[in-house]
Amino acid sequence: MQNEIDVKSVIGLCDLLITCRMHIAIVALSKNVPVISFVYQGKFEGLYNFYDFKQNLMFEKDNFEIDRLKETISYILINDFSKMIEKKNKNVFELAKKNFEF
Repeated sequence: MQNEIDVKSVIGLCDLLITCRMHIAIVALSKNVPVISFVYQGKFEGLYNFYDFKQNLMFEKDNFEIDRLKETISYILINDFSKMIEKKNKNVFELAKKNFEF
């Protein structure tokens, strides 16, 4: 991949993304792609608070279980979350717009 536009384009084609990078998770969610995250330093919790996933999609190194990861991947692939993510993204956009109002 040549640049961030290529990365964003590929992410938009995914059914699911697994990452430990916050900015990649944000890109995926902005493209209505669900994300499973390996978290650190409490960075992802606020991001996931905006969305209505009924299952925790965050994994920490101290409590990682491969069976739970498999269940979480199945949960994402069996359910279509794109509409829910899209709706929540509109809410995020409205909140962001308010930050720029004077």
